[in-house]
Amino acid sequence: RFLWIWLSLLPFALVNKFAEFGAQTWWEDKPQPVLVFAMLFIGFIFFSIEDIAVQIEEPFSVLPLELHQKWLIQDAKQIETMNLLVDGMEDEKQIVNGMARGQRTKRGMFGI
Repeated sequence: RFLWIWLSLLPFALVNKFAEFGAQTWWEDKPQPVLVFAMLFIGFIFFSIEDIAVQIEEPFSVLPLELHQKWLIQDAKQIETMNLLVDGMEDEKQIVNGMARGQRTKRGMFGI
């Protein structure tokens, strides 16, 4: 909001400077679109910076994180499966070595 007001009032502050810029030139008596082009350029730059600031301030409303969440959940399930397989291998080694097989009460990291 402030940026809109500032950019709306900026041409009034710059009109004298741009009038002095065109003094004693061949285009002095012609309309000077330099101020219009300067305002378009300044507005584009400032609104681009504002848009970047909004995206940096709230990155999670812009980024598609649902896909990353699915990948992380899939990786966690694969790790859990590997842990269960390794636990099963350790139980088999205990049986082979003649040790008594205990009850496995371990649950997965995510209760899966």
